Formats: sequence, C-alpha cells, structure tokens
Amino acid sequence: MKKWIPLLRFLAVSMVVVFILSEAKDFLIKTSVDIASPKIIGAKVEIGSLSVGLLSHKIIIKNFRMYNPPGFPKQVFLVMPEVMVDVDVPQLLKGKMHFPYVVFNMDKVIIIKNKERKLNVDSLKIVEEQQAANKGKPMKLPVFKIDTLDLNLGKVIVEDYTHAPPVRVSGYDVGVKNLKIRNINGIPKLVTIVLVEAMKPTALRSAGLYAATAVLGVGFFPAVAIGLAVAKDTADADLNTSSSRVHRECLRLIADLKGTVKKTDEGKGEIWAKVYNCDITFTIQSKGWERCHIKIKARQFMLPKLETANGLLYQLTERLK
Repeated sequence: MKKWIPLLRFLAVSMVVVFILSEAKDFLIKTSVDIASPKIIGAKVEIGSLSVGLLSHKIIIKNFRMYNPPGFPKQVFLVMPEVMVDVDVPQLLKGKMHFPYVVFNMDKVIIIKNKERKLNVDSLKIVEEQQAANKGKPMKLPVFKIDTLDLNLGKVIVEDYTHAPPVRVSGYDVGVKNLKIRNINGIPKLVTIVLVEAMKPTALRSAGLYAATAVLGVGFFPAVAIGLAVAKDTADADLNTSSSRVHRECLRLIADLKGTVKKTDEGKGEIWAKVYNCDITFTIQSKGWERCHIKIKARQFMLPKLETANGLLYQLTERLK
C-alpha cells in the first residue's frame, strides 16, 4: 500500500489543480482580453483564439492583431501569430497576476507616418497616457508582473505618407530572436519595450516613445538604418505563384508607384526599373509547379537600399495574396 501513496498524492494534487484552473479559466480569459482592450491600448484588437491549458498552466493566444489608432489608415498595425503565457496559479488564487514566462512571436509591425508627420505609435492611448503620467497624471491600469519575456520579431514595415503619392514603403528584417527581457511590471512597460525594439532599425524618432522611456527607464537607442544595409541590397523570397504572374504583378506595382520600366525580359525573368528614385532590378526564377523565387535589388547613387528592396517585396507579396 505504501508504494501507492506517492501516486495517490500526485493524482489528488492534479485533481485539485484541474479544478482550480477550471474555475479560474473564465477569469484568465477575461483578464487577457481586458489587458489587450482598446480602452487601454487605444486601438482595435482582435484575437483569433484563446485557450487555457488546465494541466500546463498556460494561456495560448493565436492570431493576435492590433489595428491603427484613430486618425490613421484602418489597417493592421501589429501581428502576432502566437502568444504564450505561463500562469502562476498560487498567486492567481490570491488575486495577483504573475506570469513567470511569456513568449511573443511577432510576425510584423507596420509603422505609419501620416501627412502631419505624426507616427501611429505616438497616437496609441497607452503611449499618450505615459506622457500624461510624466506630467503628474498617473493612469489606472491592470497590475501584473512578467519575470521573463521572450521576444521574437520578424519584420518592420514603414509607410511614409509625407511624400507626394504614392505612399513610400520601406521594410526592415529585424530578425529579433529569443530576446529575453526581464522584470516587466505592467502594460506600459510591456508595450513600450516591444515598440522600442520595433522602432530601432528604422531610425525614426518617436516623441511619445521617448517620453515613455524616460518615465519607465527603458533605453531607447535607434539604430542608423543605413548601417544595417551597407553589406546587402537584395531582398528575396520563395513564392507559391507562377513566374509569369509575378512578372506581370511586378510591372503593375512599378506603374502604381509611378516608377518607370527601363527594360524587361520575361523569358529571362528580369525587369530593370526606377522606383522611389532608386535603381531597381527584379529577378524572377521559375521553380515549376506554380512556384518561383524572386530577388529585388535596390540601389541609389550606387549605395545599397535594402529597406527599399524589402518594402517593394512586402508590397508585392501583399498583392499576390
């Protein structure tokens, strides 16, 4: 009988945990949605699905999408295919939100600079409220603690409306993988840290984020974009589309961006053009079975313009969807 005691204890504890998490499941879901509420962030939020692992003590959020704040194009601002949150159950039972480990798998962030030269990141309510807090007007927000945030971020797109139409689009392969950020004590710091990491490669200056970092003690040191592009001027991707269709769409994209085609050879899969005052080369290689590989090279005055190549690739892939 003694040899069964450890197993019985384990089963008893497991049943208690399952019961507690079953009762707390609705609270966890409501809390997660409330934290991401437009009332707090200042932008529309959509969640594809949210599940709670009763035995793993994890919240899994799929297809998290945040849209632009009012005053900006009604389009997506931030896309996270997956968010994983470890929950401290004993603290939860005490009414405290403590998350030992959180993972953000972010696909893209789209920064918009409108005609008034204002950035969408500065118009988020959470950022504006931080500026108010800096002036002695603290805000009331859900209190929680994250011990470790594991941040992954794919790319950042910048849409600049300050130029004459069409909109100028630049892209940056951020490539942030498993960046560990510790001791996050609330949503202002969480949002600020994520946005600061997204802004770094763009060399854009954000007055709102700068003020928020001053309040929260978050370092904000924008990288110089040209330094990231010195060694490379080509963006490339595998596409599940025929080379002929991609060739036609490249020509349409050039026309829509008010660029000029210098030379084109569909047989060789090549297009030479001038877009955004840059010399652009499109090279399309058929892989058969409705698949192809594309390379987009961008240079201006002989200098690499990787952000321009990435921006063109982003616009092309969006059109092909």
